[in-house]
Amino acid sequence: ITTNNLPGCTCRGCQALCKEACVLEINEDPELACAIFDRTSEMRWMAPSPPKDHSDKKIAIIGCGLRA
Repeated sequence: ITTNNLPGCTCRGCQALCKEACVLEINEDPELACAIFDRTSEMRWMAPSPPKDHSDKKIAIIGCGLRA
């Protein structure tokens, strides 16, 4: 998480970002990793941290990760 600020989002597109650096040692099942991030969000175990300054910039995520 120290190098990836959006693990709950990026694990859905490319598990390679999280696989080697996973502090929970979830290296086998990418669906389990996504389920854990979903559950922490639902239960509010990790508080959202919105940006202090809002900009009108937008981003787009294009592609399907490394598994095509």
